[in-house]
Amino acid sequence: MLASLSVAAAVSAPGVDFVRRQDLPALTAAAQSIRASGPGPEDKLYVVNRSVWLNSMADLAPPTKYYFPFQTLCAFPGAGPDAVAEILATRPRYIVVADRRTKYYCERPESWRLIDAALAASYRLLARAAGAFDSYDVYEA
Repeated sequence: MLASLSVAAAVSAPGVDFVRRQDLPALTAAAQSIRASGPGPEDKLYVVNRSVWLNSMADLAPPTKYYFPFQTLCAFPGAGPDAVAEILATRPRYIVVADRRTKYYCERPESWRLIDAALAASYRLLARAAGAFDSYDVYEA
């Protein structure tokens, strides 16, 4: 029950209309760039801040049990930055970061510090997928 209320609050909060609206051209381009790189069945995709649809579109599982980005970017009990560290420790082959100008009101800077450090140390930009109102940077290990 508490989890349902937390999700409802996060989705209905001011400024998070992007949870309900998805930029399909940007998502399609991001998924195509991942598929074109030849992912294997064991490869994982960590979608950092939007959109969980990308895992299905690219036919790649997320690296851990945390599926919704606000679980890892915000201070959710049993998740948050600790979950980001757990995800990054699995060394997913792909990490996707949506345009950072649109964000959850509850994002924690420590989550982003972990993500930025991993991207700088172990990933290269594979593609930038832009659409009508959103964009996705696709990184590959």
